This record gives sequence, structure tokens and C-alpha cells, in this order.
Amino acid sequence: MRAPNPKAIPVTLAALAVVVVIALVPAGRPAAAQDVSVCGDAGCHPDRVAVLAASEHAAFDCLVCHTDAKDHPADYTMPSAAQYFQMEVCGTCHPDQYGTYTYDDGAATKYGGSPEGLPKYETFADYNTIIDGHGFVREYNEERSHKNMLQDHADIKRGKYEVCLQCKSTRVAYYWGSGKTATIQNDIEVAWAPSGETFTVPAGTTVTLGTDVTGALTGVAHQVMAEVVWDSVLYTTYEREGATIDQKRVWVAAYAMAVDGLPADSPAIPDSTTCNHCHDPHATDFRLIRKELQRVIDEKGVSPYSDSSPSFEDASDRDRVDMVCAQCHVEYVCGKSGVDGINRDYFPWAKVSDLEGIYGEVFPWTDDLGIATYSMDWVHGQGVRSSAWPNYATEHPIGVPLIKSQHPESETYWNSLHYSLGLSCADCHLPQVTKTGGGSFSSHWFASPVKYVDPDNAGDFAAEFGLTLDGDGAINACARCHEDGAAARVAAIEAVQDGVYEKALDVQGLLTQSLAAIEKAQATADADQAQLRAAVTAHRSAHVRWENLVVSENSMGFHNVEVSQELDKAADFAREAVRAATEALPSTGAKYVWPPRGSSYEFPIWYRWVKFWQTQ
Repeated sequence: MRAPNPKAIPVTLAALAVVVVIALVPAGRPAAAQDVSVCGDAGCHPDRVAVLAASEHAAFDCLVCHTDAKDHPADYTMPSAAQYFQMEVCGTCHPDQYGTYTYDDGAATKYGGSPEGLPKYETFADYNTIIDGHGFVREYNEERSHKNMLQDHADIKRGKYEVCLQCKSTRVAYYWGSGKTATIQNDIEVAWAPSGETFTVPAGTTVTLGTDVTGALTGVAHQVMAEVVWDSVLYTTYEREGATIDQKRVWVAAYAMAVDGLPADSPAIPDSTTCNHCHDPHATDFRLIRKELQRVIDEKGVSPYSDSSPSFEDASDRDRVDMVCAQCHVEYVCGKSGVDGINRDYFPWAKVSDLEGIYGEVFPWTDDLGIATYSMDWVHGQGVRSSAWPNYATEHPIGVPLIKSQHPESETYWNSLHYSLGLSCADCHLPQVTKTGGGSFSSHWFASPVKYVDPDNAGDFAAEFGLTLDGDGAINACARCHEDGAAARVAAIEAVQDGVYEKALDVQGLLTQSLAAIEKAQATADADQAQLRAAVTAHRSAHVRWENLVVSENSMGFHNVEVSQELDKAADFAREAVRAATEALPSTGAKYVWPPRGSSYEFPIWYRWVKFWQTQ
């Protein structure tokens, strides 16, 4: 069933603003232009000015974007470049890209899309049992479009961390690890959704953000170093003499920093990830602003699983596009651990099959069963309990650390068929579109390719921006290689996803049974500890594959056939966990191991009836 299809925010006022700006700023220069050649003086910004002079933006002086920097040469300590983080500035010259980037139809595809308020547990009914103890059981919805990223992050009722804002706000990502301190210029009212509290962050509050990558400063590698001075009180996210640890106030101040100075109707408030997150405004080329991605590329290269460039600057065009997306669409460690309480910022830059080994090496931990494991995420069944929320979930807490994955689209896509053919993320998700009046541009509606190929979604989009459609009424980027038409493409995509989803549901059931079997063994006196440890180890390997590849990753297996293969492994690991946990029980004669190896898990009829009535 197709979700409602509300229109995008009208761009009429934005278009009018463009006309006004162009009228007031002839030839791209401010009405009150001044000699800004001093910006390139030695000791100031000579490199930036030189890059700008050689780019397509050479006709614009610095004040076009840095409008409040007029007196900066006389007082270099003054705050500057407030407009640098407003996408409307870019929209004056790039209205098509700006308009499509701020568009959303609120429509669901069969597996995802950008639906309004669709909880993950409607896709995976036992997700909260499997993730019990993690904050995501409190609220976890299917992602909406890019235009809502910061708003959705602010509104979510689970806890949140300033490190997450690097993907929600270009200003936060820019300042992170830069050595610069941001000073908030206005009183900003911020709501803390988990408790319903409202804070007023006063003007003059300062925010400094970064990561202690090596541990040289805090003694803990990859620990977040966030510092906020609010009404003369120093708040931090880590132990520091004279500071008060207050994760909530740090996030509130970082959010205030993200929206400070923006007009009330700015699209950069619901989505503060602006054009210059991906596009260097001086060089007019792609860039990486996410410091942790820069670090891990320096360490492992652009793609650790292929013969690719060791640096972003020397990478192929395809890899450069993909790396821009990988600033956010990647598995990473972010926020405070429920295991050791440390707030971290780290990219493993690896496929799911390697995550346990990497995390065990970088964040070593020994659990209560004596198993060497990892410490960066959470302990199953400890923390936010699944039974406390409207989607009541049966609890089988096992009290051991597990991995909570994020959104590993980039790593999943590596070495796929489409990757091997040289296709980038943009080829499918940001296709070239043609205007009815002539000319073409790269659409910046970051959407599932299914939406572009589906005539209903594509038709609404084309009508909004005056675009041409093919004979099927679609914008079919697949047609470059596939000549079977839009309907056949949607059917082919969904056939792959249907097969993966069926496997994912099987693994979901096996994981639930694994948790129950382990819980029973843990509660049984004289249980065989070696078998119990084997069960927990196998469960971890099953869990990370399932949660990483079909819950957190957003293509339901279409990005790479290896998703289906890894789900097969996950099923085997989960069956092994059930077997080992059953074998851990004291011997009472013949043991019935369920489900048997090689079988597919099916819930008993009583369980399915309970689940059915819970959803009514």
C-alpha cells in the first residue's frame, strides 16, 4: 500500500528570494562590495583564495558567502561565515539541485522509501526482543528523506549524542576536530525529546568538539572530547578536572550550534546537512568533511577489499562519489557505550564478516562468562528494557555485550556486481534528469531508485520540477543497462528483496530462539559453561550479520548478493547457538535440539496468535 504523498515545501518564496538577491548583487558581487584581496594575504587564507580563483566560483568574492565577515580583516577574532552553512546561498545559483534536495514525497516503497513514522518493529516483529536493553527499543523508525534528518534526530525519544550530529549538521562536522571553538550568537531554545524538557542555550555559550583518536589526551583511544561552556560552567562528555559530565547539555548545546543564526523558515533547520557537506565551495569539487572518514581512508585506503586508491584525492570518480556518501552511510561507533560508559567516535571501515575481529582488537573486553569480546555498544537485556514500551516484546536477556550496527550501505556495496561495473551511488540514487524546457541536471532527491522507476512517485516528482519522463512514465536510470522497462525493473528489484526478507525473517526467529535457549542455560545450575560460551559466541556472530545487513542497511539485500550469503551463515550460527545452549543443560537422557540443523525456523501457532492479537 502506497503511503500518502504530500508535496514538497513550495519553493516559490525561495525563488523570489533568488530574484531579489540577483537583483541586489549584480554579476555575483555584493552591493556593498569591498576589496577582499586581503583575504589572501600571508597568514590569512592564501590557499583558499588561490583555489577559489581557479574554480568555477572565481567570479564571486568572499563576501557572497561570508556576508558577515566584512570587518573580519580588521578583527580576525570576530565570528564569521554564518551564511556558510545555509543551503539557500547555494540555491540562488543552483535552484534545480536545491529544489530537488529539499523535496520529499513521504512515500514508502515495499522495503523502505521515506515513510512517515514507520517503526522498525513493523518490519521485524521481534526486533525489540533481539535488541533488548538498547535505546533503540524506545523508538526506532524507518528513515525519512534527507530533508528531515536533523528534525528526526531531535524528535526521537531515545537518548542521543553529539557525535551523531556530524551526519545531521555540516556546521558540527566542520568544527569537529578542527581545533576551532564555536560561539553561539543567539539565545536558542532546544527541546530534549526523551524527557520533554526544554532548555534555553544562552548567547555566548561555546562549543568545542573533537575525538582523541590515539588516546594521548584522555588515555582512551577514539574517545569523544566534547566541551561546552554554558553560563561559565564547563560541561564535558569525558572525565576532566573542573568539568561536569553532562551528556544531555552537551547535545543540547551542539544542536543549538547547528541551527544558530538560521532564519526560522530555513530548510537547514530540519536538515542541517547542507551542500558544502559534500561540495567544496572554494574548489567546486567533492570533498570529505567527516574527520573520522579521512582518518580511516589514510589508514586503510578508499576500499580495503579491492585494488583501489589509497587516498580520496587520487581515487576514481566513482570512488570519490561513493566516499562522499560514506561520510554517513557507513557502520560506525558513536555515542556512549552501555558496557564501559565511554563515548566514542570510530569507523571500522570493514564488511560485517570482519567487524567482530576489529572491534575485539580495538575495544577489547571480557564478559561475565570469560569470553574475550568488545565493549563499544551495549549489554543485551541491560538498560532500556523492551517490555517498557508500547511494542511489548518478550524478554530473553542474556547479559552479554553485542554489536549495534548503524547503516553500512558503503561497505555492503563494495565488490558488488554494480560496483564492479563502475557504478557509483549517484548513478542510481541521483540520476540525471531532463527538464521539459531543455537542459538536464543531476537530481538531488536522495531516494530509492524504485521511486524514480515507479510511475506514481516519478510522476509526482516530475510534475513538481517540470521534468520529462520516459515512455513508461518513469525516470529510469536502470535503462542504461536494462532495456526491459520500468515495471520489469521494479519487479526484478523486489524479487531480490523478497528473497532476502524471507531469509531475514527466518534468522529473526532463530535469534529469538537462540536468546531463549541461552537464557535458560544461564539460569540452570550446573550448566556446561564451555557449551554456554560456545552458544553466546555463535549468537553474537548471527546477531551482527542480521542486524547489520537487513535491519540497519537500507537496501534489503539489493546492494550486494553477499547479503543473502551472510544471512545463510547467520542462520547456521543461530542454529549452532541453540544446539550449544541445549547441550549446556545437565543431562537428563536424550536431548531434543530445536530447531534441527538445516531446518528453517517457524514460530509455534500459539506464538503467532499472540503476535497477531498484539498488532490488532
